[in-house]
Amino acid sequence: MRFISFLVAIFLTLPVSGFAQLFEDFEEGSKTAYAPGVVDFSTGPWLLDDALIGSAAGDRFHGTRSVRIRDGFLEMQFDYPDGAGTLSFWGANSGFSGDTVGAVQIYYSSNGGENWQPAADQIQLTEENKLHYYELELNIEGPVRFRFDKSLGNRINIDDVRIEPYVELFDQPTLSAKKGRESIHTTDIIEFDPVNAGEESTIKIRITNHGIPNLEITSVELENGQNFSVVSQPPSLLASRESFDLTIQFTSDIGGTFEDTLIILTNDPDQPEFKLHLRVLSVDEHEIISIQDARMVPFETRVTISGRITVANEFDGPAFLQDESAGMAVFYEPFHQNVQHGDSVIVTGPVTEFNPFGGTPGTFLRQIAATDQDDDISFEIIDAESVYPEAEIITISEMNDGDYESQLISIEGVTFQADGVFQGNQNYGIADRTASGELRIDNSVNELIGAEIPAEPVEVTGVVDRFNGTYQLKPRDNGDLQVEPYEIAGEDVPKNHTFDVVTWNIEWFGAEDNGPDDLNLQMNNVIKVIETINADLYALQEIANTTKFFELTKNLPDYRGFLSSYPQRQQTAYLFKSAVIDSISSGQLLENQNRYDWASGRFPLFFEFDATIRDQTRRITSYNIHAKAFDDQESYNRRKNAAISLKEYFDEQKRDENIIFLGDFNDQLNFSTYNEEESPYHVFLDDERYFAVTKPLEDRGFASFLVGQFRSMIDHIIIKNDLIDYHIDGAQRVENPHYIASYVSTTTDHAPVWTRFNFSNGDAISDEEIPETFVVKPNYPNPFNSTTTLRFSLPEPAEVSLSVHDILGQTVAILADNESFSAGSHQIIFDASGLSSGMYLYQIELDSGHSKTKKMMFVK
Repeated sequence: MRFISFLVAIFLTLPVSGFAQLFEDFEEGSKTAYAPGVVDFSTGPWLLDDALIGSAAGDRFHGTRSVRIRDGFLEMQFDYPDGAGTLSFWGANSGFSGDTVGAVQIYYSSNGGENWQPAADQIQLTEENKLHYYELELNIEGPVRFRFDKSLGNRINIDDVRIEPYVELFDQPTLSAKKGRESIHTTDIIEFDPVNAGEESTIKIRITNHGIPNLEITSVELENGQNFSVVSQPPSLLASRESFDLTIQFTSDIGGTFEDTLIILTNDPDQPEFKLHLRVLSVDEHEIISIQDARMVPFETRVTISGRITVANEFDGPAFLQDESAGMAVFYEPFHQNVQHGDSVIVTGPVTEFNPFGGTPGTFLRQIAATDQDDDISFEIIDAESVYPEAEIITISEMNDGDYESQLISIEGVTFQADGVFQGNQNYGIADRTASGELRIDNSVNELIGAEIPAEPVEVTGVVDRFNGTYQLKPRDNGDLQVEPYEIAGEDVPKNHTFDVVTWNIEWFGAEDNGPDDLNLQMNNVIKVIETINADLYALQEIANTTKFFELTKNLPDYRGFLSSYPQRQQTAYLFKSAVIDSISSGQLLENQNRYDWASGRFPLFFEFDATIRDQTRRITSYNIHAKAFDDQESYNRRKNAAISLKEYFDEQKRDENIIFLGDFNDQLNFSTYNEEESPYHVFLDDERYFAVTKPLEDRGFASFLVGQFRSMIDHIIIKNDLIDYHIDGAQRVENPHYIASYVSTTTDHAPVWTRFNFSNGDAISDEEIPETFVVKPNYPNPFNSTTTLRFSLPEPAEVSLSVHDILGQTVAILADNESFSAGSHQIIFDASGLSSGMYLYQIELDSGHSKTKKMMFVK
């Protein structure tokens, strides 16, 4: 075996499709640990030693995953039988902390892995933490296998390995040509990247002799030679398998489309005159070009486009416009805050893409937006008559093909592959008769968030976004996706009239080695969320930096705060408004609590206080928990035991006190995240003295943990005693932090969960006090699994009828039939054990003709 030559070429564009005998993208198979192991991929078995399949935010990949190598290697466990003309791959330093100066050494074996030898010199990966294309020209004959060793640096990613077969030499001089990875042939049209007028656009064409005699190159000429030039002339002779990169350059001071013909004369008997037709678009930024042309230019190219607005500020940026040829996004705050649907506009600026984590260039939403080198963007609204562009009706298959990016479309017969409710910054699987796809609900589209996901096929309108290679349909409002908006109760009650309580896990708050990378940005975002909600009490979890926590309290002058003192990095904490809350006592609850069950010492942090709202003072004790995490039997048992011991303490020691039990439960209430077992917190749900305020959110399908396939409702609030009557039913919510850009990556992976109490309600009206109006309070508990209490108050004696109906309007129970009731508060127990689970309505009607109806949920 003779290793003839190698050449490493680096290309910064996307791979071009071409004939290849072996291609491995590592999308099949799974390996989540660094320990040595063989993984069966689509091409065959590969050994990963101190390496795994990476799909985290710090990994660099095409598609959804790539190989991450720490200090080991990636090795084929099989031979590719047809030799290797070239070996190519995409590589990068990973994007985790400390991943720099990475290098890879590639070896090959021609004897089944018994002996290995270098295929080329060590390849230094770029320092941009972005995937780049690397190609080695090898010309290895016969069966071969390869190994990728991480030779320098920290973690690296390898993706899209391709082996093109060894090519036998012809018995005559043979010219072959390639542009990047694409083979090109005589008379082909070669498109240069568009370029701004006055700047250069360059291509390289690799000329190779695949014949045994020398290839004699007589001349390389351009037919016109006005705007195109040959920068590097080839040698007069190319030996067998010898290659040369022919560089051709274009420049023009004016805009327009330019063409020329490259003619190569050789002694190749089959094609002595090899012609390539050259074409390039020169863009004068002061002249309007079509959006389709603007979409083809390289990033950083300045363009001027015009079109009609299809998305104004519904997404808090970008705005979208389209002309007859295509659509484009524009992210420029003065632009998307001032335009309206249908406006005719002209925009000038650099073309780039929204690529928030350094993913593969060209696989994200293309847009006009400021870059590090160019923030000069201008626009003009030339016609504000609002001529609305019509949405084109297409299929999901057509959307996925990529021809409709940034355009306004409609898709008929869309079915959703999920149930529950819509939440912001989340993708939902959709399908029609042609394909499956993705629909994304943006955080700022408030009238869709909380609405029930349609159970039947619907028509959906929206613009087509693109993120990391996936096209997404994004509805703009309720007109694009007609669902019943979710209404939160009590929004008309001023904040200073209520006592508002929040539980919030702030992912590794203040940690330099975990959680969000930018600690200052995390701090500023946390302050913004706290000030936006403007609650009276915050129970916080995952505080990892004491100094940062007290810096937080210092930046919130209306609040005071304190931390737990666990022997762990992560602490729980409270923030509270000093004008509302008067502290009585605080500390860790240790009595009859097992250290192991409470995550090895993360005991409940209690806070006893007096809360005063509008001269109404209530004594309350709050218990903030951060329960044991993980989805396994042992962790589930620890959560279950902790819940039992805490409830026993409440029942025995705090029976008559107002309790708020809240925090990161690390589990759901309806069923456990572990194997769908009974919820560890069922002991609270089964006791009617306790009310799980946040269970209705879980019932509807909300999630408080926001990341990946494990989205779930694991942050909760449970209350007891008088607080049940004070609670504003329907005020509980998962906060939608649409006002924070890239919330999950910059702030935390949990959403705040909160609710509201009105001390003027509930027991503020006792049996002895007479209300001014006819009041029907929410039943308690709701949902319920056997009996529930129906409550109402009368301003004067009345004849009362109380009936229960199913959702079809059929009467299922009559609890009172024109019975006499005195003025004051009354309670009636309803036993639903003989009914089916579902939604029911109860109606209370007075002899005066006044009536009120409320909903309740029965769950067996």
